[in-house]
Amino acid sequence: MVVFLADDLGAHELGCYGHPDHRTPNLDRLAEEGTRFETFWATPVCTPSRVLALTGQYPNQTGYYNFHGRKHAPIPGSELGDVGRRLTFPDLLRDRGYATACAGKWQLTGELPDLVHDCGFDTYRVWTWKHGLPEGVSHTGAFEAKDLPARYRHPGLLEDGALVDTAPDDWGPDLHADFLIRFMTENRDRPFLAYFPMSLIHTPWGPAPVPGKPGEFGDGGLAENVEAMDRIVGRVLDALKVLGVEDRTLVVFTADNGTQGAGKNTPTARGVSVPLIVRWPGVVPEGVVSEALGELSDLFPTLAAAAGASVPEDHHLDGVDQLPVWTGRQSSVRDTITSFLGDRVLVRDANWVLEGDGRLFEDRPGPSDAGPMLVKRESHAAADAWDRLAGARNRFEGPWAVEGLRRPADRGPDAGYSIPVLELPGGSARHIVVDREEGQYLGHPTTLLLEDGQTLLAVYPKGHGRGGICYRRSEDGGLTWSDRLPVPESWASSMEVPTLHRVVAPDGTKRIVLFSGLYPIRMSVSDDDGLSWSELEAVGDYGGIVAMGSVERLRNGDYLAWFHDDGRFLRGAGERTRFDVFQVRSRDGGLTWSPPRAIATHPTAHLCEPGCIRSPDGRSLVLLLRENSRRHNSFAVVSHDEGETWSQPVELSAALTGDRHTGRYLPDGRLFLSFRDTTLESDTWGDWVGWVGQFEDLLSGSQGQYRVRLGDNLVRADCAYPGVEVLPDGTIVSTTYGHWSEGESPYVVCVRFQVEELDAQLEAGTGQR
Repeated sequence: MVVFLADDLGAHELGCYGHPDHRTPNLDRLAEEGTRFETFWATPVCTPSRVLALTGQYPNQTGYYNFHGRKHAPIPGSELGDVGRRLTFPDLLRDRGYATACAGKWQLTGELPDLVHDCGFDTYRVWTWKHGLPEGVSHTGAFEAKDLPARYRHPGLLEDGALVDTAPDDWGPDLHADFLIRFMTENRDRPFLAYFPMSLIHTPWGPAPVPGKPGEFGDGGLAENVEAMDRIVGRVLDALKVLGVEDRTLVVFTADNGTQGAGKNTPTARGVSVPLIVRWPGVVPEGVVSEALGELSDLFPTLAAAAGASVPEDHHLDGVDQLPVWTGRQSSVRDTITSFLGDRVLVRDANWVLEGDGRLFEDRPGPSDAGPMLVKRESHAAADAWDRLAGARNRFEGPWAVEGLRRPADRGPDAGYSIPVLELPGGSARHIVVDREEGQYLGHPTTLLLEDGQTLLAVYPKGHGRGGICYRRSEDGGLTWSDRLPVPESWASSMEVPTLHRVVAPDGTKRIVLFSGLYPIRMSVSDDDGLSWSELEAVGDYGGIVAMGSVERLRNGDYLAWFHDDGRFLRGAGERTRFDVFQVRSRDGGLTWSPPRAIATHPTAHLCEPGCIRSPDGRSLVLLLRENSRRHNSFAVVSHDEGETWSQPVELSAALTGDRHTGRYLPDGRLFLSFRDTTLESDTWGDWVGWVGQFEDLLSGSQGQYRVRLGDNLVRADCAYPGVEVLPDGTIVSTTYGHWSEGESPYVVCVRFQVEELDAQLEAGTGQR
């Protein structure tokens, strides 16, 4: 047996799965000589998937929920790093007389070298994180998580406990392949298992060797690394042929989760859909494409069955023996599949996924350059699917059980709202394209209206949140937009959503500041209304997400700014916990900022993306907060003393539930908010919406006057980080991104309208959903 487990490789990165540009001849040939599975699923994070494959057990059994096994909930009998004390499929094969070897990226907690041996491997050559090294073995920069490409050039490999000497031009994946080919050569006359948990193609992608040019490396990039991975696979497959064992070797190729930056760490189909190609001459049918459901936990019982090994009765198995499907004797053995994201369990089939909060969505994998493929769907239209998947989920005890979830039709009054919902007059015909690029994801804009009342600035990343910052300008209130404008070189290194804010120094100097978050939060400054900018520079030794989501001038001339973090970036090297909201202060017109302090936290809610609204009388500040666990409505916190103290978080009306609230007052005193609709029960769930009401509605529990759908987003809730500006004549200009055209990447648009148009619709009873 040869088992490849690629790193961060979504199924649609391969030519045989439909990618038009990635050249994968070896894997394409493997698929032609065996069976390719279209619906094979992993867990969206690497470590849990790798444990899943080895043990056949879900994270609620093993305790491995996240990267390096960090648990999100207490599970009796589960301890971090205990995979070596659990039965693995290599254990079973070794007991059957197989020689067993592992080479590649280990990435499981516990102490080496014993852990790899304890997992059933006679011999190994692995690259691992520095905290897995045995005491006394020094590590190099190759083991630093922030220097991943170095591991390929200077891999610092451990072979059966000893550090391997490597030359400067040695490349880790080739050294892994060398080891396994040597192992197969030495064991050609007996059964063997060569397990290859690959280090490719995990980002950041490092330069790969240029084929046929020793010592020469490429420029790096996704395609280069996918093709290098295919070459490595080809080396191992060629060795099987040379050794004369190809015809009696079962080859399995799969991966641990979707591609980094295109689905990994998300519960979408593109986060969990991975390739599965199986070749076993004379046993597995050739040239077959199967739609049978399968998941990584199935490897354990299936490989055990292929080896004729019996699984002990006391070993709990979540995986299912797929050998009857692999050999063509049955069309399927599963009706549902399960994946975990932290302590969230999601049950799905080929078409539907049941979210942790009971919402049901249509969910199919899509091409690698599309956005997340979770398409919104009213829950009532698929109640039978909900019942079936909820029934499957009832197998899980404790916090994963369906207990407490209700069918959508049974939700309480807080799940929905009763105010009218209007359609924007003219609909998508009112959309003005700000920026659109074929095949390029453009998202998450923020805007700033200058004091002339007509000039608008917009910034947005090339990618989902992270990516180089694009910058455009409108001189006519959003009717037309410039081409992309020159920006400082450092803007290309942005790792988070950029935000724009006007600040005024104590001496009256006006500036515009741009923030880019994660660690550390950085800031760029313009003193000439956006005509030129400084380079991005750190504002302090702290980081955060969506920084600064909101900035507000105080009555004494200071500024407060807010962002959120989940523990990973605030100090640069933390662990994911819950989202909390942080506040910083500037006393010099936005040039310097204080250290952060937490001002909004909640025991069960994940509070984030603060949007500040000052009361009409100027005495109070309200922060509207996204709730990211999806267990609650949105929240608000209030300060009556200019941010010195804040109230406890208060849950808002369902009509105000959404992500990234941005608001402005209208000439008649009403408040207009724009956000992404995430109300539990809403006909516009996942769309770009606006809300019209009074400031008092924010805290009184009132629903407001009405909602309006500004854009029909085609892909699940991937839209609407909106900018909102009100021109001197009362025209509302709102700008955001979304999936506006079928099959296209997201792009940025704005709409211009006046609230009187909506009022007229409401009065006439027209344009309502």
